[in-house]
Amino acid sequence: MLQAVSGNRQERYNRTHPKNTRDAPVDEGDAVWNKRAVKNRQFRKLGMNFEKRLDQSITKWNLLESRFYQAWSEGCLPKESLAQYANEYGAFISRIPEGWANHGDESVAEEEREHLKLWRNFAQELGVDIGDPKTQEVVELVKTADALFSEPVTALGALYAFEAQQPGTAETKLAGLRQHYDVTEKACEYFVVHAQDYSEPALLRNRIGVLADAEQLRAVTACEEMCRALRKALDGMTPAGISVQ
Repeated sequence: MLQAVSGNRQERYNRTHPKNTRDAPVDEGDAVWNKRAVKNRQFRKLGMNFEKRLDQSITKWNLLESRFYQAWSEGCLPKESLAQYANEYGAFISRIPEGWANHGDESVAEEEREHLKLWRNFAQELGVDIGDPKTQEVVELVKTADALFSEPVTALGALYAFEAQQPGTAETKLAGLRQHYDVTEKACEYFVVHAQDYSEPALLRNRIGVLADAEQLRAVTACEEMCRALRKALDGMTPAGISVQ
């Protein structure tokens, strides 16, 4: 099943991501979003620099700069904290399929449902399962996801906040797991799948780019809101006194 998913991702990558997310053209096979592109093409040339706004939000709340991920990468994050992360952050991961489905992409939503099974493998390797979060910042993250994923336009921006950072964070977490923690490859599969997945952020960036001005502003605002919630959740789970280089 993973091979089939990977193949689908590669096809989407080749179609939407020739160089990087900025250069990816609008997916001509996506009828709904292509109609939006035609309708709003003039605005896309004249309107606000949405790409700059998206990039600014991700830079401001860069997840790789969190002490939690830095400690993970260096191997000084306690394994108990990894288990807490797998358990609580999994509640957010379980919302990702809903975000894709609610803006009309059931194909990716189904892929993400399969990936949730991989996250559960990661959690179970650490002796836990996906559960309701107890850390207040993670509770707030889940509430933010529920609100933003419930509406198609804000779902685009909120998903982009996560998916645009996921290749980098997945690659870093994968390296940390393999180097510093005694886990099997089964626990690593979620991060293996996402470490080179640039197709989804390309797709989302294109779809934000063809929105009308008011909708585009809402998507960009949702991206910033989600970026902040994601970073705050990691900060909330970071053990007190943890030291990173």
